[in-house]
Amino acid sequence: MLLDTFAYRTLKTYDYCKLLLWIPKVLLETIFLWPTTKNHELKSTFACIVNVLIMTFIEIGLFLNLSSVDSIPRLVFIMSLVLGAFQSIYKILIIWYKAKYVKDLIDDVMTKFWPYDLIEGKVKEDIRRFYVIFTCIMTPLVGVGLCWGIGFLIPPYFFRKLPFPIEYGFEWSTTPTYEILYIIQSFGYQVVMLCGVCGTDTLFISIGASAVTQYRILHQCLASLNKEDMVNINNKLDKFVDRDLTKSHDRVKEFFVRCLKHHQLLLEFTGKINNAFGLVVLIQLSCSVAGICVAALLVSRASLLPESIYASNWIELKDKTMKKDVMFLIHHSQQIPKLSAYSLYNVDMNSYLKVVKLAFSVYTLLLKLQDKQANKIE
Repeated sequence: MLLDTFAYRTLKTYDYCKLLLWIPKVLLETIFLWPTTKNHELKSTFACIVNVLIMTFIEIGLFLNLSSVDSIPRLVFIMSLVLGAFQSIYKILIIWYKAKYVKDLIDDVMTKFWPYDLIEGKVKEDIRRFYVIFTCIMTPLVGVGLCWGIGFLIPPYFFRKLPFPIEYGFEWSTTPTYEILYIIQSFGYQVVMLCGVCGTDTLFISIGASAVTQYRILHQCLASLNKEDMVNINNKLDKFVDRDLTKSHDRVKEFFVRCLKHHQLLLEFTGKINNAFGLVVLIQLSCSVAGICVAALLVSRASLLPESIYASNWIELKDKTMKKDVMFLIHHSQQIPKLSAYSLYNVDMNSYLKVVKLAFSVYTLLLKLQDKQANKIE
């Protein structure tokens, strides 16, 4: 598999528990924010300043252009670009500021997590399949972002326009001002926004996915306690775990202590995830809640329109045609506008609850499948 080869060259390992990190590493290394590189502090600080300045420069131009907007679709388009630029700014700043916690997480995955082939058979195959599915989902998502960026950046160049509709109060269409601004915007969108936003999101997901694989291994290890296959697993662990920390004449006790320590590692690992990404999750959640609130406010205000029209003195209108028009407007205004997620779901609490129920249903289904597989193994 071509992607496996590229992932190995990126992380220098064939362990599928660790290869989950190759996509965020490529993205964040592109903007010098991967925390395990040499001279990281100097490089990341300089890169963070440059990237944030570029996106702030674009943000200012977008805000200045809002005063000249004369249509709702264009306003929505500009605000979506503003939010996208804002995402890249705060995520880059958080990854830079929380670099120590992120580095600890990556070091734990690369050095302390048990290998995917610790347990032969079904567990090993499940983790490999999990990696393949994960890669097949994440790679196209990043690829779509890259292709969208190309489609967003190239067409304006042929009409001597800028990808981002900005306004700075000076003439920018002349050479070389246009070329400089075009390069800045292209770099800001295709590199800073794509790598900053996607890099942070995929890093969070990949680190969580790596922890999932460790729990899968730990489940089977604890299920193997005091069984025949425990001896083989414990012998393999001798290569990865310092025996001075768990050494015991009783191999069963030693194996159990190793499992306990690994469980403690995973609990601490979860705490590190919260320290590193807690602010990102908070802002993401706040934006989602704000979107639902705005959609609810839109529905609320729109639903009051028929009452406002009916409260007018339209009954005493002498023009019968106009009366019919007002009645038509009252009837037509009862069709309440709703914001939607690409026409798939309305942005409201009902849709949110449906998504939560769907997620819980999928979770329940996966648990049942896992229980069936466990029963077959037994």
